[in-house]
Amino acid sequence: MFKKITVILLALIMVFATGCGKKEEVKESRSVSYDELGLTYTTPDAWREFEATNLYPSAYNVDGVFAIIDYSYVTEADYEKYLSREIDSLDGVLFNICKIAVIENKGAQLSSTATTIFNDFDEVVKADSQDGYDYYVLYNYKGENFLPDADKANYEKMAAAVPELIESVSVYPFDDTVLGAKTEASTRMLTFITKTLEGDDINSSVFADYDLTLVNFWGTYVYPKIDEHAVLQEVYEWIEAEGLNVNIIMAVTDTPSAENEAIALKAKADAGAEFTSIMLDVTLANWVTSNLNGIPTTVLVDNEANIISNKIEGMQDTDLYKNAIISALNR
Repeated sequence: MFKKITVILLALIMVFATGCGKKEEVKESRSVSYDELGLTYTTPDAWREFEATNLYPSAYNVDGVFAIIDYSYVTEADYEKYLSREIDSLDGVLFNICKIAVIENKGAQLSSTATTIFNDFDEVVKADSQDGYDYYVLYNYKGENFLPDADKANYEKMAAAVPELIESVSVYPFDDTVLGAKTEASTRMLTFITKTLEGDDINSSVFADYDLTLVNFWGTYVYPKIDEHAVLQEVYEWIEAEGLNVNIIMAVTDTPSAENEAIALKAKADAGAEFTSIMLDVTLANWVTSNLNGIPTTVLVDNEANIISNKIEGMQDTDLYKNAIISALNR
């Protein structure tokens, strides 16, 4: 499966996908618009009852394709596992309902990536076009469907309604540089609404309270072999002694999970660590999946949640972190 480089419809994901198992009220308006793509359409009425529980929308770009919008089916059980970090990725548990592919048509043949994606579907319909771009809807996925019977019936009902979406597609002029700028920005920001390991509410507005925040990503599955709690606590004490307006946050990548939270709290207590440790929410988990090569990895974040450093990968000593902080403050 192609790596999803960037989510470009986070708001839509938060409306439809954060409530699996929670029957949230669905907005009456079924119109969807993407100014970054010059695209508007209406989702089928048959999808309405599944929007809060089973419909997982996402969007991304890959080499050779300007943008792809995915609509996939996910069982409530699998999505709950993802939210609890019992599984690290939805790859393998998402079932394609349809894709909308925006393809540049500037005289070149379809890229090999686009051809591969198109070949996964029995139906490929050019729904509309405008200067330089074609808009395709792909449906009737060829892959194996091993959903339980009840979910399979729901999936088939949703898949059968895709022609209704196709009929509603229309396009309008757009600035094709905006998507690239948003893509870059999304990889350079950290946002979250989550809890600390101790259970307190916390969100990314905490960055505004400091000139700089050192954010360290770590997971309990590498403990005790890889553990930077003591090093980070030493840096934290140095920050206080120097009177710097700098914070440290550790993001524990395999939480929420009661078992892993207990391990992380033990590691923190053993090191006498006083800095903030947080669990991942869906947004931060997606960022981790898309941007980190491994753990531990550390980044420096400014007071507007922008990442202002290169990734610091692997275990480090206190001097490296101190020098990185000083360098960032002196920018």
